[in-house]
Amino acid sequence: MNEHKNDSSQKLPVEIETTVECPTCSEKLFLVYYTTEISYERSIYIQSYVCHKCLYKESEVFQLESGEPVRVTMGVDLPEDHGALLYRSPTTTVLIPEISAEIYSGENSNGGIISIEGLLGDIEDRFKTMILDFDGDRENMDKILRFFDAVNKGEHLVFTLILEDKSGKCRVNSPKALIDRLDTMES
Repeated sequence: MNEHKNDSSQKLPVEIETTVECPTCSEKLFLVYYTTEISYERSIYIQSYVCHKCLYKESEVFQLESGEPVRVTMGVDLPEDHGALLYRSPTTTVLIPEISAEIYSGENSNGGIISIEGLLGDIEDRFKTMILDFDGDRENMDKILRFFDAVNKGEHLVFTLILEDKSGKCRVNSPKALIDRLDTMES
């Protein structure tokens, strides 16, 4: 006989009808929420607004735990380094000193797993958006454009990737990644 025990630590999602109207079809939205555990983030709280009529959905995820602040540094000097996966929590700042790239976490920052190559693509997309209003140092802008041009052509590049995370959860899946305690006074 196979018994299935109800694990009280694993809570089921709760759904309640709200007075909030769906932005798509104006029906009432339902709020679905629960707490669970996932890799890297540990305990999280998930809340979603769902429309049962048109299937509109908007979700938010909140961290419930944090660890010691960390700085992860990796010298990227081989083509295969670009395929290394990294986890960037919502509180992670990304730095690439060689091109003066600084991407700070913000109110709408999401965590996620991405390769270094994918991260470079995201940074390039942000840079191309910023370049429309760029009125700074033209020489530095050209340097950044040359960097991304070389990335897109698959040319050999050497640069430093730094992740600073106040929650202590960011990681780079590479033996080359060095993890240090981050002095929160300097961040």
